Amino acid sequence: MRHLKKEKLIEVIKETRGIKTAICDMLDMGYRTLQGYLTRWDLIDFLEEQKYRTQDKVRHNLTKWIDEGNEKVTLWYAERQMFEEFGNKQEVVNKNKEPLQIVFESSESGNKNKEMLDDFMNSHEDDEE
Repeated sequence: MRHLKKEKLIEVIKETRGIKTAICDMLDMGYRTLQGYLTRWDLIDFLEEQKYRTQDKVRHNLTKWIDEGNEKVTLWYAERQMFEEFGNKQEVVNKNKEPLQIVFESSESGNKNKEMLDDFMNSHEDDEE
């Protein structure tokens, strides 16, 4: 976009709530080009503020719906934010009632992923006790 004005970019940032790919689509520009405009016009903090405003609105709506007694929202919230008490602790098993296991095929990236997963699982074993 040759003649993008700062005011237009600000308008699109607000409209898209700071989602960069949506901004790029609306302005028909690449991600790097957008990043250049954001940096040049010192709009990175503004973009982050728009994302925060969306998250804040979500929190407001959740609180409102819980206060109104919306059972589905209340359960959804409880399962995620109060997992120990309300979370779904169902174990995923195969047809023989054995816990499912993640198996990586032999490849360089697969081995790295397996190592990362093993490290992650080992680091969280203490959390389960």
